[in-house]
Amino acid sequence: MLHLCREFCAGRWHPGTFGATSGYWIKRMSNSIDKMIEEWLAETDCKLLPGAGKPLNLDDYFRWPPEERIGLSLLKSSGFAPIEVEQLSEIGRLKAELKACADDETKTGLRRKLQEQEVKLNLSIERAKQRKHR
Repeated sequence: MLHLCREFCAGRWHPGTFGATSGYWIKRMSNSIDKMIEEWLAETDCKLLPGAGKPLNLDDYFRWPPEERIGLSLLKSSGFAPIEVEQLSEIGRLKAELKACADDETKTGLRRKLQEQEVKLNLSIERAKQRKHR
């Protein structure tokens, strides 16, 4: 499954990747996963899960390009987030900090850090595009 997520995020996965019958196998795998989740939920007290009862923070999710959201979300929740995901999180954090900041000198430093992070992100994206087209 992790292999599929990586292929999806790298742009190499598409519905016909695994042959004409891939839809059958994906549906079957999805049903199997749904069944495992239902069994786990029946056996587990969900109130003990980290973050239970708290609202989900979907800010990072909606910062990602729509065509990559599912794959990046799966990778991040599995602990395999690409560097671009971490950079987007840092950019979001810096923007929020900049918005809440009142001191002009601190704002200048935050703007500089934000600009550096945005440049790093753009360079990472360009490198990924170049690897994708090789």
